[in-house]
Amino acid sequence: MDNRPSLEFEKGYAIIINDFENNLYYYFDYDTRQSFHMRFQHIHTSFYEMLIPLDAGISHIFNGVPYPLEKNDIALIPPGVPHRVIYPEGAPPLKRLVINFMYPKELFNLKEGFEELFSIFQIQPSIIRLTPNHQNACFQLLNSIYNLSKQASSMHSSVYEVLLQAKFTEFLFTLYQAKKENQYVYTKEDSAITQKIYEICSYVHANYSKPLSLDSLAKIFYISPYYLSRQFKQTTGFNLTEYIQNTRIINAQFLLATTENTVSDIATACGFTSFSQFNRVFHQKSNCSPTEYRRSHGQSILV
Repeated sequence: MDNRPSLEFEKGYAIIINDFENNLYYYFDYDTRQSFHMRFQHIHTSFYEMLIPLDAGISHIFNGVPYPLEKNDIALIPPGVPHRVIYPEGAPPLKRLVINFMYPKELFNLKEGFEELFSIFQIQPSIIRLTPNHQNACFQLLNSIYNLSKQASSMHSSVYEVLLQAKFTEFLFTLYQAKKENQYVYTKEDSAITQKIYEICSYVHANYSKPLSLDSLAKIFYISPYYLSRQFKQTTGFNLTEYIQNTRIINAQFLLATTENTVSDIATACGFTSFSQFNRVFHQKSNCSPTEYRRSHGQSILV
C-alpha cells in the first residue's frame, strides 16, 4: 500500500502573488490540459517554472527533445530554456500543477545560498523523480502552501507573502536535497530514426546562431536530405526550415526582452544572414517588428 501523500488539487484554482515592484512573483496553477496542435516551444524571460503532472501520460520537451514523465515527477524549467508540454492525442484533460516564481535580483541579500538552491534547475535532464521519503516531504510543503492560501483573506497581505515565501524556500531546499537521490532515468526512443531526429532538434537549439540547412544537417548526421526532410516533419510536425526559423525567433524574442543589444546584433547572434531577412521572418512569426516587440515586452516576464 502506498502511503505517500497526494497533492491537493482543485481544478481552476490559482495562488498568485504579484509584487513586481520588489521582483517577487508566485503563480500556482491547478488545472487540467489536453493536447493542442503543433504549438512550438516557448521561453520564459525572468521566472522559473515547475511542472508536476498529477496524471500519467504527460511528456515535457526541453530544447527539442521530449522526456516522458510519470505522475508526480517534477520538471524544472529555468529562464531562457525552450520548452513545452505534450499531452497525449485524444486523451481526456489531464491534471497538473504548474508553479511559476521569480525572486528579487538581490535574492534577499542571500545571493550565494539561493543560487546554490537554484542549481536544481541545471541538472540534465531537468527532471526530478522523488524517492518516497522526499515525495512525502515535498508534497507536505506544497499542501501547506495550498492550505495557507485558503487563509490568505484572514491575514495581512505582507504577512501572507512572508509565510508563503518561507514555505516555498523550504520546498526548494527539500528538492535540493532530493536531487542527490534523483530516480529519473531518460529512456531513448525505440526507433533509431526518431531518436536521431530528436538529436537534430537538440543540435539546432545549441547551434541556431550558425549556418544551418537541410543539406548541412543531413551531412552532419549521416542521413539523406530527402529522408531527413520527410522524417523531421513526421516526428516534429514542422518542416526543418520552419523549425530552425522558430528556434531563432524565440531566442531573438528572449534577447529583445532581456538585453539592450541592438536589433542588428541580435539578428546576427540568432543566425540571420541579413537584417531584412530577420525583419521579414520576425514579423511573420511575431506579428510585429523587433522594435515593437521590444517596446511591448521589455518589462515582460514571459516570451
